[in-house]
Amino acid sequence: MMKSWISSLIWSFSMMNCSLGVWMENIAPVTQRLICYFPYFKMNPSLTNGVPSSNVRQLNKSSPLMIRPAALGGADQEDQICFLSPETVCKILGSILKNLALVLKTSTFEWARLAHSLLPAEPEHLMVPEENSSIINFEMARIAFKVLQGSLFSLWRLEENSVFPSILAALFVIEWECSMSLALDEEKCLESNIEDTEVGVSMCSSSKGCLEEEMHLKVNLAESIHVFCQSLSPSFWDNLHSCTLNRLATILPQCVRYAVFQTRDLHAERTSILCSEWVVDMLKLTCLDHRNLESFFDVLLSEGEHWPLWLMPSLQNGHLSVKVQLDPDITDEIELKHERFVAFVDRLILKLGFSEVVLGIPGNIQSATSQSIDITSPVSSLSRVWVAGEVLCTWTWKGGCALKTFLPLLVQYMKDESYLEINIVPLLLDTLLGGALMHDSGPWVLFNAWHLSDNEIDKIQDRFLRALVALLFTINTNDCLWRESDALVFFEQLLSNLFIGSSVNRKCLKILPYVMTSIIKQFSALNNGDSSYADLVRKSIQSWLDATISCLSSSSREVPVQDIEDWMQVVLSCFPLRITGGARELVAVVEREISDTERSLMLTLFQKYQIFYGSTASSLVTSGTAVSTTVELLGVKLTAVLVGYCWSNLKENDWHFVFRMVFKCIESSVLLVEEMTDGINDATINQVSSEDALEKLKLVVGTTDKLTLSLAESALVTMCQLNHLCNIQEAENSQCVQLIKSGDYAESNDKMVESVLRLFLASGVSEAITKSCSEEASSVIGSSRHAYLHFWELVASFIKNAPLQSRKSALESMELWGLTKGSVSGLYSILFSSQPIFHLQLAAFSLLLSEPFCQLSLVKNYSMGESCSSAQQSGTSQSAELMPDSDKTVHLREELSDLIEFPTSELLKTDLTARDRVDVFIAWSLLLSHLQTLPASSSIKGDVLQYIQEKVSPCILDCIFQHIPVKAAAPNGKKKDTELAPEAEAAAKASKNAIATCSLLPYLESLWPIGTLQMASLAGSLYGMMIRLLPSFVRTWFTTLRDRSLSYSIESFTKQWCSPPLLLDEFSQVKESVYGDENFSVSVNRSAFEIVATYKKEETGIDLVIRLPSCYPLRHVDVECTRSLGISEVKCRKWLLSLTSFVRSQNGAIAEAIRTWKSNFDKEFEGVEECPICYSILHTSNHNLPRLACKTCKHKFHGACLYKWFSTSNKSTCPLCQTPF
Repeated sequence: MMKSWISSLIWSFSMMNCSLGVWMENIAPVTQRLICYFPYFKMNPSLTNGVPSSNVRQLNKSSPLMIRPAALGGADQEDQICFLSPETVCKILGSILKNLALVLKTSTFEWARLAHSLLPAEPEHLMVPEENSSIINFEMARIAFKVLQGSLFSLWRLEENSVFPSILAALFVIEWECSMSLALDEEKCLESNIEDTEVGVSMCSSSKGCLEEEMHLKVNLAESIHVFCQSLSPSFWDNLHSCTLNRLATILPQCVRYAVFQTRDLHAERTSILCSEWVVDMLKLTCLDHRNLESFFDVLLSEGEHWPLWLMPSLQNGHLSVKVQLDPDITDEIELKHERFVAFVDRLILKLGFSEVVLGIPGNIQSATSQSIDITSPVSSLSRVWVAGEVLCTWTWKGGCALKTFLPLLVQYMKDESYLEINIVPLLLDTLLGGALMHDSGPWVLFNAWHLSDNEIDKIQDRFLRALVALLFTINTNDCLWRESDALVFFEQLLSNLFIGSSVNRKCLKILPYVMTSIIKQFSALNNGDSSYADLVRKSIQSWLDATISCLSSSSREVPVQDIEDWMQVVLSCFPLRITGGARELVAVVEREISDTERSLMLTLFQKYQIFYGSTASSLVTSGTAVSTTVELLGVKLTAVLVGYCWSNLKENDWHFVFRMVFKCIESSVLLVEEMTDGINDATINQVSSEDALEKLKLVVGTTDKLTLSLAESALVTMCQLNHLCNIQEAENSQCVQLIKSGDYAESNDKMVESVLRLFLASGVSEAITKSCSEEASSVIGSSRHAYLHFWELVASFIKNAPLQSRKSALESMELWGLTKGSVSGLYSILFSSQPIFHLQLAAFSLLLSEPFCQLSLVKNYSMGESCSSAQQSGTSQSAELMPDSDKTVHLREELSDLIEFPTSELLKTDLTARDRVDVFIAWSLLLSHLQTLPASSSIKGDVLQYIQEKVSPCILDCIFQHIPVKAAAPNGKKKDTELAPEAEAAAKASKNAIATCSLLPYLESLWPIGTLQMASLAGSLYGMMIRLLPSFVRTWFTTLRDRSLSYSIESFTKQWCSPPLLLDEFSQVKESVYGDENFSVSVNRSAFEIVATYKKEETGIDLVIRLPSCYPLRHVDVECTRSLGISEVKCRKWLLSLTSFVRSQNGAIAEAIRTWKSNFDKEFEGVEECPICYSILHTSNHNLPRLACKTCKHKFHGACLYKWFSTSNKSTCPLCQTPF
């Protein structure tokens, strides 16, 4: 039979001179049978590599694929000759699809198996045997792909067949499935604890050498498909039949949906990133036209079981609209899948742009098409506005939030596409307003409109109202992107919903203050006579004022208290205040200009409220109802608004009411916090276990009354305004200001500040008490403050400027309380809180340095021998002298010493912005600030300096220079060539300013939010203060550096930025503070960096020159004797060594060392004996006189010198006569 086929084929070739039709009719069947007769693997032995021969034989069963691609033709667009009949080509197409689909059908991902179901059903003769292994399936898919790759343009002729677009779709999905497999492997690798980092990286990068054989085959297939698809020219996709593109635009988006909804093993954020990359890459490759692009996104974003949940697209009278879903039935699984899809949509908008995904306008990735696109069509532009609303209502999802990602993209679209007539904001606002009107909203009075921010918006419970406020807030605070015409339409729509007939729409009335809070700023910008929008808003505000006054004018029986609350909330939202200022001081300022009519109505309203409060509110308070507290809170807010907008019109009785309300609210909050502190103290004292104490603590903190703190917050805003009025020049001559500065009002203000201090100290003590239990318990107190962040920020603003008497009274009050922890411990707990609030930290820092707290905040109280008899005291005194200096050194408070002595080796390993590192730097800032404020003659200062020199590792400077990249600062040592990195430049300026101003406070105030640049500034300021106050300490560290390159860089940095101001200051101090007398004089030569000290006594005298290095204090100071008179060489050398010792060991200014040296010689001429060990009368470190006398030879020694002698000689005998001490 084979011979007859071959004969027929030869005959056919001999007929080449006949027509092509006759030739094809004869040769095609013969060629097909001939090709199919020979086993394919024999023609292509390379296909058998890595596959057992039995498996290869199994592959030969699918004869339609076991042909040479050359028989099909179509290797490129020029090759259009095919030797096979159309029926055979169709069979080949089906076989290619069947073998490619094997990868999806047997995938471990559910979404890929669902994607397989979208492809045409397999005929029975193409069904895959169930017993095939995965390796065989991948090999069969690879063979199918090779056939497709070699004959694409021949198979393309039958693209109208539904199989061809399914093959193209399968190629995309196979590549997607492989990429997800690799992503999952990488995620599992990162989650596992792999000790060998190199192996881990290799596995995470999915190296083929580390993958199993199945993954090898999958990766090879996916890579081949990717290269093949990328090699196709744009003309290939442009010339595809419309039915092919339509089919692709149907299958592929559904596959992506399956992947987003059904993927469980991969993290949600990683899934959204991966799926969005698929879509972007596919659209770049296929270049779908506008119609197919619209079809693609319509399928991709179509509604289903898990998406959307809150807004649904609908048709009404032939027009597109949005339907609000009321209370949809949501399970945990539905919510999880919905959030996954929202994260995907958000990521897709980030990559493709808002206009393309939501509005259907082709973006930059689309190639130009000949089809005209009507971008002004309402159907094309607004068909998916509901998607934007759905994302806003969802609000948060894994890896994103509407405020952080989606709304900025919308704002960017509004800026970039402002030239288009498309404006989705009106429809979006209308949709969200409609949804908000269908739900109940919480009371606006608890909404912190004066600190309107992302965090405050996040607290709104109703998702539609939250989305509405967020959208209004965003478009009104970004260059006024909201068009005035749109604002007018929205406001008119809002007013139309305010009344239903003659009755007030209660839901709209509750929404109104939220809306006004969000739009009032733009109204202020448009507040001019030619604006119809501004005119309408102004008239509406006046009508709302009239309605509120009417409610307060009526008796409580005639008007429900709820009406008073609702209308007062509306009015207050129209008069915004803004809290501004930095770490030093907060100020409340008004945000808009008001008319005389509004001012008159506001004053009337305030008068009515005073009457109402005096007659009605007191009776409500006795009943203990929540309504009374809400009315009172609204009254306090009204008071703050009146002081801000109408302070110059208030009368004396109005001011009396203001002070009474503010004082009452602050005292209530103090009582609340002090009761909480009492409860925490009792819980720790009576604890059964740490778990028991923690539960009690949570219960105490959880019962905090939010309304009470809200009352106090509004009262503190009023206090801010009062302080601001007293400080501005424009108000100095005002009668109102003179009134509040004098008499009872001034006294009331001092009492209120004292109350705020007590509140602050009580909160700190609470955290100190809980910190003694556990870090977790301490974090409960810290977290509770974050819930009332703005309240505590206002509290902190009054702490820093509190008068001395108020600080003393508050401290005395706390000490009389008798808690287990004191006020200073409380301040340290706030300063080093596990949940820090930087305003509070700065307030605690300033208090710890101020009177009377500074006396208690540095060292522990200690005394020796207080209860001993005189004989015992004498013995104790001598024993104390023999003690090492390290044992006699004053002890810092534990809260401070634990951080100052923090192991440097551990600190060096931490992140540059780690909490431990920040706390250590703050502790050093506090210690150095204490040293700066202590007088030079203070014994505490000397003891602390000795403690630092002997007990603190100077390696803290290694940590400091981790923040200062000095190696790149001055490579050539030339100032003009110096190019500093940003961190080095910030540190350089900070160190220079810290030396000049002797203050670290500016760098603490600018530390938050904590970043590498802020930490570099603080590190630089610490270095500057250290070389100023602790030169010997810094020098000790510098001389031990082994890295010569680092040592040179630090020296260059210091020489350029730190030494010049330090030398200038040293010379000034010597000139101003070292006073000469008849025996002693000092002169300064600044150009030569020299100080000349002349000491004369009777017939003797000496001139000693102190030369300071240009990189002072890193290098040693040189001392030289230039002239001596009547002094022996031995004594001259002794005096020279003595001054050298004082200068080099001095932790402080050179002037102090010279004064000490002069005192030493004064003592010598007075007949005081020098210490035989150090040859000095005053000890170089502690400046003590020799007091310990040997009972035999009667020589006196310094206690520190004698102890050092005993330690090094291992003997306890006199160094001179060897008699036992």
